[in-house]
Amino acid sequence: MAAPRDPLGDLLRDFYAMYGVADEGPPPHVNVSALVAFHSDGDVTSLEADRDLLSRMVADKNLATLVRACDTLLEEIANEAGQTLLLEEIDRHYDDMSVDPDAVFHGILWYAQACDADPRDGRQARHFSPLKSAVGAGASPLWALGEQVTGAAILRLYIALVYLRGDWVRQAIGRAQLDAAPSLLRYARLLAHEVVRHLRNALSHGHFGPTCAGLHVRDRDFEVVLTPGMLDKICTWIFILHYSIFMVYARREGISPPRIDGGQ
Repeated sequence: MAAPRDPLGDLLRDFYAMYGVADEGPPPHVNVSALVAFHSDGDVTSLEADRDLLSRMVADKNLATLVRACDTLLEEIANEAGQTLLLEEIDRHYDDMSVDPDAVFHGILWYAQACDADPRDGRQARHFSPLKSAVGAGASPLWALGEQVTGAAILRLYIALVYLRGDWVRQAIGRAQLDAAPSLLRYARLLAHEVVRHLRNALSHGHFGPTCAGLHVRDRDFEVVLTPGMLDKICTWIFILHYSIFMVYARREGISPPRIDGGQ
């Protein structure tokens, strides 16, 4: 007997293989199509639109290559030998950065609050009252959970990419020798990467929206769906950059940097 067809699962697996991070997406043995339950005609319309969008993503090999290049750069940043080198480079070039310590400090605190708003991984996020009311009126609890997770991710991204723009890093790199600050140079490449640049613009102008597979980002004639894993990597490592900048500032001023519990 042939296995049941799973067109939605196959599409998602193809998409995550091209645009996702390691181990992201539905496992091969899970029939996603059989798990989908529709609560309204709107659900059907929304899923069909997502399928069309993801099919375009899978067909666009050049776009997938661009996202993979961004992920490779993130992996290079993540695989550096500890954080010591980054801190040393920031300390050497700190005077060229024109850092606003208050802005960085506020960004760190707000980022931590956005992390606490995410109900996954055992975090005890508060129930957002409009979503709680929507569930009470008959909306799906799974939908409400998805909205809360998506909202927390967007807040993290906005703080990391829009509020904390990273201009001070570009200022420092402009005065650094090319081989004198390899960690900061990687971050400068990340901040200027086409995917990150378009994501920042989309967040600034409100041109984004959730899909069944990630965040649909639109910036003029550029569009991409970035998976939750990819978005998490982008904002996590950019947050670590700014937290490291504040650590250097705090050390110079003889004060204790804020402690961030629970990860990025």
